[in-house]
Amino acid sequence: MSEFNPLVQRVDALLKRHQQQPDPAPAEPATGYVADTAPATATPDSEDDIPVLTEVVEPAATLTPAQVAQIETAVLEKVLAAFEGTLDQHLGRVVSDLVAQAADGLRADLSVGIRDMARDAVAAAVRQELAERSRRG
Repeated sequence: MSEFNPLVQRVDALLKRHQQQPDPAPAEPATGYVADTAPATATPDSEDDIPVLTEVVEPAATLTPAQVAQIETAVLEKVLAAFEGTLDQHLGRVVSDLVAQAADGLRADLSVGIRDMARDAVAAAVRQELAERSRRG
């Protein structure tokens, strides 16, 4: 899925230019010969030149409003697709965590409710048995 992107190449060239440390001046050999060294940075006329804020850059071609709308639509669709995928992943995790917490809470509530119902049922059965024994006895 690698596509040629001139903007990426220009950014790479700019980063390389700023990451290079200036080399110290080469020492002259004993013969008096000075090595021909080219500067590490690109010259303003080179293909890798990046415009700076003070430069005016003319657009390569003038786009019609319909073309601009098509580009905006295409970019919006790509951004929304990426956003939707990220949102689905995030919501999946969040919803899963919330469902687990809700299930744990319901389980605890049901456990307490069942214990209370069992306690009430046993108390009622004991009262009934005591009442029957006191009538017999």
